[in-house]
Amino acid sequence: MREFRHAVLSLLAVAVLAACGGSDDGNGTPAGMAPASPDPSAPAAPKTVAVAGVLVQPQDSAARGIMIVRQAGTALRKPASVACPEVPDGYDPLAALAVHFSSADGTVVATLTTDACGAFSGDVPDTAVQAHAQPGSLGAISRPLSSFIVGAGAGKPPVSALPANATYVLSVVQDLGGGKVALTVTDDKTGKAVLGLAAADFGFAVAGTALLLGALSYGASAAQNASVAMVMDASGSMFGAVGTTGKSALRIAGAAGHVLLDGLRSGADEAGVVIFDSKVEKIDDANLARNYNWYRGGAAVAAYRFSASGLTQDIAALRPVVDLYNDDSQIYGGNGPDPVHPATGDWQIRGGYRYGGTTAFYAATQAGLDLLDAGVNARRIVVAMTDGQNNVSPYSPASVIGAAQAKGVPLYTVAFGRQGDVNEPDMQKMAADTGGEYKRVEGTDLAGLFQSIQTGIRFQYLASLATPPVSGDVLTITVRQGSAQIRRDLQIR
Repeated sequence: MREFRHAVLSLLAVAVLAACGGSDDGNGTPAGMAPASPDPSAPAAPKTVAVAGVLVQPQDSAARGIMIVRQAGTALRKPASVACPEVPDGYDPLAALAVHFSSADGTVVATLTTDACGAFSGDVPDTAVQAHAQPGSLGAISRPLSSFIVGAGAGKPPVSALPANATYVLSVVQDLGGGKVALTVTDDKTGKAVLGLAAADFGFAVAGTALLLGALSYGASAAQNASVAMVMDASGSMFGAVGTTGKSALRIAGAAGHVLLDGLRSGADEAGVVIFDSKVEKIDDANLARNYNWYRGGAAVAAYRFSASGLTQDIAALRPVVDLYNDDSQIYGGNGPDPVHPATGDWQIRGGYRYGGTTAFYAATQAGLDLLDAGVNARRIVVAMTDGQNNVSPYSPASVIGAAQAKGVPLYTVAFGRQGDVNEPDMQKMAADTGGEYKRVEGTDLAGLFQSIQTGIRFQYLASLATPPVSGDVLTITVRQGSAQIRRDLQIR
């Protein structure tokens, strides 16, 4: 009986301790008892890493150009996907796509799925080394895990799929000095930038000796903004209608100019415009005051001013300049079929169009190079467009090439029109010898091409070499696509 009573008292004591919260030490161990040692045979908790990304596919440049020109003044001014701000303009999201993460032996250890905007995020085991997705008939996306690990506060990195059977193109390469090299990788189907390549995809060598890559990032980061000179043909042939569009080449080129500006970031990148026929005019404050009668809100004003040098980081301030390039723009007294850009607002010009002569293409390209002398950014690029052959100029292709090489500026040369109307060999050489790119397009394709150039500028890669090449070296750059390697040489200044 005594033993029974003692047992009951013990049970009551335990119950009271539990009610008072004193039955353990907060770690699941009864009070007054030493915690149990961890079981060395128990498996360790798995470690994970946070990943995120946005998977996209490039839009067809020709189809995009048709849409841009058809809807100039309306859809042209809006992002391609208002609901998906992380999707770059010129690309479409890859929605509801499975992204598989695999370990070194190929075992899938986690799967995430993209949302309607092509975005995904989550934690995956730290044993994952590779991410893989197969978006329908497009080329497979395969990137190392490091491509999707982002720092706190950073946006999701965009990664693009290739169109079926497309190949990489090293379209632009540029020596920035100090072992830094800017390069643009595009695909040969759409001309759009290939997004999200990894350091392992690139190789650098001088005379067969490999150079170690110290770091790789997008060149359009805050530290590597771009300065861009747009050289726009306003010769007499640009007044003619293009194909069955019912629009003049000037109208299409004007829309394309706005598209190029759309990809530049105000307050970071800078841009300027050279307009030419037989005259070559760098558009700056002095030019605008001397040659135009300006009105605002119906009242005459002294002049429109945006830059004494012709370059500005206020991209919106360049919109009236692109509008005045188009002779059918409503900036000319409110007449014309094409509305001005919203940033142009109520600025107007009274008077006739100033251009329409012959073609001083080489002199204009040289003027674009000279315009960039006032630039504040190391990445400097000239985009020079013409629909005809140079027929008045004190400059030659060789002299322009020499000037571009001395300044380290690649040339995008763009032929707009039929093959026989332009001097393709010279324009090709101007691009190839300066690290740039040559393209010929017809019709509305010009607007799509300018958007492709815009993506190449915005998503340029910046390589920092651990051992910088020296002046006179020829740097061989390669980018790997499967078992193939695409190569381009760059003369170091």
